[in-house]
Amino acid sequence: MRAQEESKNVDNSVSGKLNIKVIGVGGAGCNIVYSLQKDSEISRIVDFLIIDSDESHLSVLQNINERLFVEYPLDEDELSADSVEKIKNYLKERLKRFNCVFLITSPGGRTGYTVGLQVAKIVRELKLPLLISILILPFESEKRRKDVHQKLTEFHRISDVALTVDNDLLLKIAPHLLLNEAFGKINDIIAKLIKTFKNL
Repeated sequence: MRAQEESKNVDNSVSGKLNIKVIGVGGAGCNIVYSLQKDSEISRIVDFLIIDSDESHLSVLQNINERLFVEYPLDEDELSADSVEKIKNYLKERLKRFNCVFLITSPGGRTGYTVGLQVAKIVRELKLPLLISILILPFESEKRRKDVHQKLTEFHRISDVALTVDNDLLLKIAPHLLLNEAFGKINDIIAKLIKTFKNL
């Protein structure tokens, strides 16, 4: 019943066509957005933004005009107040004409979780009608998988729609795929999802 009520609220708050901003956070999120922008159809219908705490990683992802470097030193457990304010001011300016955000991040990653969750909270504060989070789960063999389910819960609580992409499950479904091919399939699924929402 609660899910039906939430969907109803979303429908009432979004009028007309969706203006979509796709935001990739952290290594996984930025890489997926970088792949998506190569799709000419997707590039025509949405805008992209990448956010990372690794400045060198941002520098190699070409052809994405909007990018934000966030300082998040390895010896710090939380974002500084200055970093949070920087993200908030940037998003407040860049999201003015949008009514839908696709947030792509991996809660298993340090930046993907901490910065990604902060982005989600700010989108809510800015009262954008629709926040769709696409959450990439690390492989079971990765240490980053630890405690990831609790982190997923936080994103689900904030988002209007939260979808989880499990890397392990994809390989189980299609074990014949090479790793790069599997990641390509994930990108294809996300691209189709964005196109579907845009055409609603």
